Amino acid sequence: MSRHTGQNVIIKVSSWVTKQNLPFWIISIGMIVMLLWAGSYKITVPGADGIVSLVDNSPLISCHFNYLVSSWF
Repeated sequence: MSRHTGQNVIIKVSSWVTKQNLPFWIISIGMIVMLLWAGSYKITVPGADGIVSLVDNSPLISCHFNYLVSSWF
């Protein structure tokens, strides 16, 4: 009898998770936190210094970056 009760609990929990769309919300919140963390790092001095070598060594990115900077100023 306890085995059936355990299965009922699992079924109820599974049904609740499905109704609440819990996996979607967990993944979405995790992605939002990660993107905010990574984006906020890029506006710090160490983050900006880390991008310099990428811009200098990549012809496509440096060309694009030079075009954007010259059009801004």
